[in-house]
Amino acid sequence: LQSAGQAADDVTADDGSCELRAFEPGTVSRLANKRSGEHQLHSDSRLVGVAEDQHFGPVELVLRSVRVLRGRVESPAGAPIPGAVVEVSTHRPLGTTFLDSARSALDGTFSVRVREGSEVLQATVAAPGHPLTVVAVAPEEPLRLQPAADGGDLVLEVDEAAVVGDFRPILFHGELSIPPATLPRWARSQEGPVAPGAPLRIGSMASGPYRVCLATTAGLATALHETGSFTPALVACEAGFLSPGGELHLRPIFDTTFP
Repeated sequence: LQSAGQAADDVTADDGSCELRAFEPGTVSRLANKRSGEHQLHSDSRLVGVAEDQHFGPVELVLRSVRVLRGRVESPAGAPIPGAVVEVSTHRPLGTTFLDSARSALDGTFSVRVREGSEVLQATVAAPGHPLTVVAVAPEEPLRLQPAADGGDLVLEVDEAAVVGDFRPILFHGELSIPPATLPRWARSQEGPVAPGAPLRIGSMASGPYRVCLATTAGLATALHETGSFTPALVACEAGFLSPGGELHLRPIFDTTFP
């Protein structure tokens, strides 16, 4: 059993129970894994709100089998694209979303392990020589992914007042959100500066509509306790259109009066 966000892990007892202590106040993500040879079991990840001097639980984690999802990254002409990093987002009930990744082979094919019963939502394709592309996908196999044909540069700025608060930026391309950890990696691969407090310049992004929002996790513990899931509230957003070969600056303005 593992806890992401704050370092802690443990092995369950014969009855499947365990207890973890000494967490700092905030939120942690709990998940369980079991491996026996080639057979793997993974649980859904459960977010838990931790308050000072309070006990939370029990948190029930259900182990599920893992299946292999296969696909191919190709150009509009059908040519294989090797070396592309594919991140597949899958979703389960209670608002739990997982991110599994793989790299395409010489023939453009890839395979990722996803939990049984998960619904495939979207795939992010980071292919050398192509714009970063996020697309909605159906669960049918094989997945056929094509990077966008053209793109431009995106510059993101986050208000200093939001950085010190309990806020984080979320970038949307159309209605699809791009995994936050993907953006700095892609910016570095495009030789863009990635420095704390500095604007994030992300080169070679697929053209189209973008929206960056600040999300707050205030009230997370209460929402988790009452509903078992939580969707961050979007506090401030700014949208624009990135033209092919163009540059788009987005800077959501943080409202200091927000509670």
